[in-house]
Amino acid sequence: MFDGCNTKWPRVIPILDPNYVARKIVDAILTNQVHLLLPRSMYFIAGLKNILPTKLGVVLGDYLGAFHLMDDFKGRTKVD
Repeated sequence: MFDGCNTKWPRVIPILDPNYVARKIVDAILTNQVHLLLPRSMYFIAGLKNILPTKLGVVLGDYLGAFHLMDDFKGRTKVD
């Protein structure tokens, strides 16, 4: 689905299986869950980002490679 999507730290921000993500989204909808962050490590990162100054949040995002996840994304091939 996201061929070419890479992560700098796969243990912290792994590329998730689409079926797992779909199942978690459906579960969240059925239980009226307000927020869903996947993988679970994102709850910690989001909390940390909320208490850090903006510039430090940008540094954290850069360190984790958040701004380069889709650099090698292939996308769908066009059908003429």
